[in-house]
Amino acid sequence: MGSIATITGAQTVEAHFRDCSGNSSGTISDTIIYILDTLAPTGTIKINNDAETTSSITATLVLSATDDNDVCFMQFRNRQNGDVGWTAWEPYATNRLWTLESGLGQKWVQTRFRDCAGNDSTIAEDSIIVLDTIKVYLPLVLR
Repeated sequence: MGSIATITGAQTVEAHFRDCSGNSSGTISDTIIYILDTLAPTGTIKINNDAETTSSITATLVLSATDDNDVCFMQFRNRQNGDVGWTAWEPYATNRLWTLESGLGQKWVQTRFRDCAGNDSTIAEDSIIVLDTIKVYLPLVLR
């Protein structure tokens, strides 16, 4: 049997009031409809629109996240930092500029998403290879 993703329902509260003389009010009631969100969002990240290589450590992250309700926040880290170095939570957006770890070679960026109920996604990641800029020197011929 599958798990319950959300619990919805209406709850009615009733009250009677009595003053010091013993006079009682009629029944007063109000109803609230609630939704309990227990599912985490899911999402993806693409560095430079899923390019395989780059010559710059400045990258554009393309992000996509979904949730039964709303995705509200995101955070990032370079995977080379291990389990430290997450940015602060920031409002969810579909693009973000990011600085990769310095140096050449394969670089990984990780992200997590948080829905408005406070549920965190699993880590999504992507990688790109930073290559040295190719410089071409042509011979100078003087005539």
